[in-house]
Amino acid sequence: MNYMENNKKQLNHCQFELTKQEEQFQTCQIKELSFEQMEQQLKELVDRERKYLSKRNNDKLIKFKDDISEKQRLTT
Repeated sequence: MNYMENNKKQLNHCQFELTKQEEQFQTCQIKELSFEQMEQQLKELVDRERKYLSKRNNDKLIKFKDDISEKQRLTT
């Protein structure tokens, strides 16, 4: 199979896959949300992200303090 034939075959395959995905997407139902529902969902997302970042930063701070304590202990 030469270069052009191979490219055509790959193109056909990609077009087929895109068509399949498009058909699947069209069968998905899109849920409409009111402004209040979107606002509530966003607030919940922001709250979860804040908690996650707070915990992550706190964990890093604890590790940093532990590392400093360990270095001080080793140097004395």
